[in-house]
Amino acid sequence: MFHYRRRQLEDRDRQEAAGVSFWTDEFEESARVKLGWAIRRSLEDELPLSLIKQLAGRLIVEDMGWKGLWDGDTESHREFDVFLEEANDEYLPMLIEATHHAMTSLRQGDEDNEEWLEIDPDEYSRLVNDVLHEYRISFQLVGGQMVELHSQEMHAEVVEPVLRLLSGKPGWEVVEKAYQDALGELHAGSPDDAITDAATALEEALAAIGCTGNSLGRKVRDARDKRLLAPHDSPMVDAITKLVDWANADRAALGDAHPGGDPSPEDGWLAVHVIGALILRLAEGTTREG
Repeated sequence: MFHYRRRQLEDRDRQEAAGVSFWTDEFEESARVKLGWAIRRSLEDELPLSLIKQLAGRLIVEDMGWKGLWDGDTESHREFDVFLEEANDEYLPMLIEATHHAMTSLRQGDEDNEEWLEIDPDEYSRLVNDVLHEYRISFQLVGGQMVELHSQEMHAEVVEPVLRLLSGKPGWEVVEKAYQDALGELHAGSPDDAITDAATALEEALAAIGCTGNSLGRKVRDARDKRLLAPHDSPMVDAITKLVDWANADRAALGDAHPGGDPSPEDGWLAVHVIGALILRLAEGTTREG
């Protein structure tokens, strides 16, 4: 990053420290340009580039029931680029998802062809998330899906640090997968499943720091015995346990709905944020005084 852009971001950081929020759901022109570069930088060479764009465009028009990716006198091989440059902001998350899906499909479609092995969907995700964070665009690409960030402050303070902590942390791979699964379920509109996955992430985090037991409740009790959780943490942990039990209520036995209604998206985000904050604390491995 060069001097002018560094100064811009340093100025924004100072304003954020003073309480100004820059989070948005709009994709400004330079952000769109960088998203285009993210595709190229995910490839060893540009040979697969046109195929990725063609497949991503086809996936979108099939999903949306459109006749083409872009109306007007646009050459077919340019439709993707024009769509990226000029489409409404609400369509850009869909384009990013379709591009990731196209990369994954092409890479898996012909694993004997070394050229396709040079496509790196994971690098694409990393680069896209860098752009989204740099421009404070309120999404994150997780598991090939664009997850809306309902609470930017909570996301910045909890979700992002958890994802950074878990990424590549030895022995915490299962925790990372479960937490990312929870984010994916929120995006898919399944807050009950998101709560379950977040609870799994917490249970695996407790196991990673040496807590034993064959259930979340037993591992929590062991964490208390080891003073990894203090007595005054009990109300929070008990609330998490009750929320998980509610989300896991047996629909087959109880009918189509949970007692008291189904978990809402807000319930799901609450669980993901609170459990994420607890995982961050547990990862420190420090004991808690009563």
